[in-house]
Amino acid sequence: MPPSGDLNKNIMGELKFLKKRERFPLPRTNVQEILYTLLVQGYVSFFDLDYMQGFRARISEIRHEHGIKLGTTKHKRFNKFGNPYEYALHRLPKEEREKAIEVYMKMTKDN
Repeated sequence: MPPSGDLNKNIMGELKFLKKRERFPLPRTNVQEILYTLLVQGYVSFFDLDYMQGFRARISEIRHEHGIKLGTTKHKRFNKFGNPYEYALHRLPKEEREKAIEVYMKMTKDN
């Protein structure tokens, strides 16, 4: 049976993701990893990098030390006990993408 339209969209989305990944050197620091994720998928949240210590501090560093403006939206989830909580989803606006690429490439060149 041929794949459905939704499956084709998922496969095409995955191929675009892989192509974007190949453009950038691999990250070697936490800030680089957050920037890399923003550049490749366009957004990042704690759930993308839940193993990272200091995630919010690195987001702040990207904003204040590197001057990259991120859009932030709050989203709700429920914990295993059914209690609601909020988390932030940070997006890289299109107008900030070139600056983010420039910062990322300089960071990875220096390391």
